[in-house]
Parts: sequence; structure tokens; C-alpha cells
Amino acid sequence: MASEKVTEVEMEKISPAERKENDYVEKGELRETKAEEKEVEGKEKEKTEGKEDKEKEEEEEDDPMYSTLNNPTEDIYSLTELPGSPKQHQSKDVHKKVTLYRRLCVILLIICVVLLAVLLALAVKLSEAQSSQRPTVESSVAPADCSLQACEALFPHRSDNTEEPRHENHARLWCSECGKSWLKFDNSCYLLSRARLTWQESRKECQNLGGDLVVIRNERVQKFLTNKGLMQYWIGLHRSENQEWTWINNTALTTGYWAKSLQEGNCVFLSGGKMPKGNWHKSQCSVYSNYICQRG
Repeated sequence: MASEKVTEVEMEKISPAERKENDYVEKGELRETKAEEKEVEGKEKEKTEGKEDKEKEEEEEDDPMYSTLNNPTEDIYSLTELPGSPKQHQSKDVHKKVTLYRRLCVILLIICVVLLAVLLALAVKLSEAQSSQRPTVESSVAPADCSLQACEALFPHRSDNTEEPRHENHARLWCSECGKSWLKFDNSCYLLSRARLTWQESRKECQNLGGDLVVIRNERVQKFLTNKGLMQYWIGLHRSENQEWTWINNTALTTGYWAKSLQEGNCVFLSGGKMPKGNWHKSQCSVYSNYICQRG
């Protein structure tokens, strides 16, 4: 009983202020302990988080889908091309320019190929024209031993699906004394050439065939040759040394069939298929043209 009284007396002696101080002390200690516990827990969390971060980094290094930043301050979102961004517009413009340049290259290539084809065609035509200007023997003189019977054996009568009597007139169409490709008119033979030569070369070729350039003696021969030919043909008329128009047989010109032309020259050609009374033209003797040979 005495002890209980002592405790009561001691409890009575403790003032309220002292009790508050004791409470604060106890609470402070509790706070310190809690703070220490939080620090311990925080350290443990940092350790666990550090381990997890290391594990994640190792996994990202192993995984090819992830890549590390070259610069810690690098803004990866600025590198992405959003719709309507300037970089995307630039790429579209570059693509359009490239396609345009390709189309232009294709068009230029096609034009070059067409021009090359035209040049080749012109070269072929030019070579053909030059080859046609070379002297060619178009016909030969009729053989001396030619007879109507032998000619009929070589060139039988040809009828166009009609039965006609075979007589001398048909055979003479094929077998005449003038020879193949020569035309008979007024007891003379005429050859209208297909080759083109100068006036002098034409005369030499006619002489090689046993004749000479044609001498037009009358209007009937003029009409005959004009109707048979469709080209321009050298004839045997030229300007002599005394500046007079003379035939190759040294006879002077009496009747001419001149065309209205301002062209000048010392040789004359006949234009076939034109009006017979006005188709003679003066020209330089060095010009290449067809020619008419006469024999007989």
C-alpha cells in the first residue's frame, strides 16, 4: 500500500507540460525510426530498380528492335516525317523531278532514234542515186543473124487469155531490127534511157550502142518522143564554138521547140510528157539527166 501511494504521489508531481514534452520525445523517436525505415526501404528500392534497369539495358542491347541514342539530348521525335512536314514535301518534289527527268530522257532517246533512221534512209537513197548515175548498158544491138523464125522461137506470141491468130505483125512487136528496149519510128530506132549521165557521157554511151544522141528532124519525131518519155532527156543539140545551136551531125537548127525558161547552158534536154511544141530546155552540159539514143 505504501508503494502505491508513492507512485500516486509521483504521478501527481508530474505536471501537464512535462507530459507534453514526453509525448513529443516519444513521437520524435517514432519519426526518426520511421525515417530510418524509409531510408532503408528507399535504398533497397534503388538497388532493386538499378538491377532492373541494368537487366532492361542488357535486354535492349541484345534485342535488334531497339537502338541507343547517339546523343542523350537527341530528339527522336523531330526526326520522324509527319504528314505535311517540310521533309516529306521535299522528298515528294525530288521524286517528281526524277520522274520528269526520266521521261525527258526517254523522249530524247526516241527523237535520236528517229533522226538516225531518217539519216540511214537518206544515205541509202543517195547511194542508189549515185549508182544509177553510173553508165549501164541497157540494150544491145540486134544480132546480125537475127531472123523472124529465130526470134519467134525465142519470143513466142503472148496473148492475154485470148486465142488470136499468130502472124508476122505480133512477132515483129517482139522481134524487130532495132533490138530489145529500142523503139522503131520513121525508119529509125530510138532508146529512152533509164540511167542519168552528163551530156558527153550520154553521147559516148549512145555511140557504144551503135548510134548517137537523137536528132529531131521534124514535128512527128518530136511528138513521138514527147509522148513516149516521162523524164528529162538529153538530145543531140548543143551550142557550137561560134555560139550557134547545132546538131551532132553538124547541121544547123532550123525549127526549135523551146520552153519559156530563164535557164542558160550549152546543151539541151527534152521534157517528156509535156506539150511537144514547148519542152526544150537549155542546161549546163555537166548536169546529170536521162538521154535518148538514135540509130539508123
